[in-house]
Amino acid sequence: GPGDPAAHDDAAERLRSLAPDPDAGPDEAALRELTAVLVFAGTHSGRLRSDEVARRTRWLLEHEPASAVSRYAACALTIACAAVAETGEPADCWLDMALETARGRGDRRLRTAVLSWRALTALHAGRSADARADARRACAASRDPGQDPSVDALEDHDWLSVLGLTSVAVETGDAWLAERLRDRLVQGPGAGQPVCRLALRVLRIPLTPERELPVVLADLQDAARRAEAAGWCNPVLFPVDLWCVPLLLRLGDPEAALRLLADACDRARRFGAPGALGRILRMWGTVVRGRYALSLLSESVAVLRTSRNQLELGRSLTAYGNRMRAAGRPGADEVLAEADRIAEATGEAVLGRWTEVRQPLPPGAPVACGNLSDTEWRVASLVALGHTNQDAADALGVTRRAVEKILTRLYQRLEVDGRSGLVPAVRRMAGRAAFGTGVLADRL
Repeated sequence: GPGDPAAHDDAAERLRSLAPDPDAGPDEAALRELTAVLVFAGTHSGRLRSDEVARRTRWLLEHEPASAVSRYAACALTIACAAVAETGEPADCWLDMALETARGRGDRRLRTAVLSWRALTALHAGRSADARADARRACAASRDPGQDPSVDALEDHDWLSVLGLTSVAVETGDAWLAERLRDRLVQGPGAGQPVCRLALRVLRIPLTPERELPVVLADLQDAARRAEAAGWCNPVLFPVDLWCVPLLLRLGDPEAALRLLADACDRARRFGAPGALGRILRMWGTVVRGRYALSLLSESVAVLRTSRNQLELGRSLTAYGNRMRAAGRPGADEVLAEADRIAEATGEAVLGRWTEVRQPLPPGAPVACGNLSDTEWRVASLVALGHTNQDAADALGVTRRAVEKILTRLYQRLEVDGRSGLVPAVRRMAGRAAFGTGVLADRL
């Protein structure tokens, strides 16, 4: 099982003894399940590289009908591996079909699971707005076990849902999501226990008084060591060491933080997923000092150019450009201009998600940018997405004249020349806000 370290030793060799693309046959279902278990064992123990994981999971997704989706066994293992190996479109398409299957069955718990899996996959692809939206839907779809005792909370067999929702809550800083998830976690024996136990510790950090943080950190590090002893060694799938880094920095121990980042980077290099490696290089580069920081950030940008993760590329370009400028290096303006172009493209998707939510905007929306109110941001977002003044008025339940007055104020506050200047400015602001969420993203 996932928590049995003895099962990892020969998983990679057993997997390689199978044909790279096995032919379909009467025993295909059993072969798929065996392959999923072996791929997962090799992935979360760090014994397989991402390219092999991606190839195997593509085969699994091609041969595992989305209409047969369930919360257990091969499906969850396959999606976990596909997400961290950055498999991309095959996983996205399979999950879309699986969600339709869950809706068609009227299976609430399966729908919650698939939404959680989609959230994790979107997060690893750099689509943080999609990840947050699916994670919120997953929590909204599940009833509160505290209010309804007949409803099961998230348990050990829901480990991938727990991992996906926790990762999204941490990376987006969504307080509502974190609170809902804390209410649904339970602990108990079983394979998923390391995930559930650590998720509870991580989600409680924002509620912890400063004086108690050393105890929390020690507890979290001890739990992480236990998880590693149980075989959870891949920092891409299970990034608990990275979640410890901000705590170490707050407590004045940058050397320990740097050791964790260096170790995570070594493991990410061995795994080989470019989005994850580039992210860790960027985190490391924003903590270390001196010329080595520029070297790490330059490598992060180069690695991320081979990835589909535009959000992480934008973050790394921002960090690299800012440090080039601070060091007086030439080329900083060009690097930051590229980051702005990515922010504008990223911001369009972010704005689309924000406008789906009624006021107030979800936590993490950049209401502090330009000191704009929720209403002003809603109008700005709708206009930046191409809606007319009347569309915005209808969405907000106000008159068109009220929207026009809000736009006039926005032009003045943001110092832009009318609607043509507002659209890219608002998209860039939304993209930069997305850049600024997540572990150590405040250090860009």
